[in-house]
Amino acid sequence: MKLSHLLDTRHVLAVGQARDAHDGIEQLVGLLAASGAVRDPARALELVLEREREYPTGIGSGVAIPHCNCLDQSEAVVALGLFEPGLDFQAPDGPASLVFLLLSPSGNSGGHLKLLARISRLARHDLCARLRQRRTAADLLQGLQEAEQDFVDL
Repeated sequence: MKLSHLLDTRHVLAVGQARDAHDGIEQLVGLLAASGAVRDPARALELVLEREREYPTGIGSGVAIPHCNCLDQSEAVVALGLFEPGLDFQAPDGPASLVFLLLSPSGNSGGHLKLLARISRLARHDLCARLRQRRTAADLLQGLQEAEQDFVDL
């Protein structure tokens, strides 16, 4: 499954302004909540932040993937934020400018892991550099679609 198939422009924050990783995650959960894509935004935020405290999700290359399995989520949803100059997700190489928030239903660990793997693979192929100059939600989504064209579906 391609990430770009799970995203729409309502779930993309093109020019994010956040104080820290917590604030960035809160903004992305807010995007999903505003569109009705997450049933219990307060619980989703709590679970993502709890997981982030235990295991920070900065994967390097300017990318972070805060995520969790939510008890009442019926399907996987993704939000994407571009935060310059970046947020501290404790990646070994510094701040993350590109933040993918992934919420999956409980019991869907296989699909959840496939989406995490897809983001990681894209990050290793300079995804952040490709998207950093984009300034609208539609442009970011198009850039992600272009980046995914080179990859076989997982």
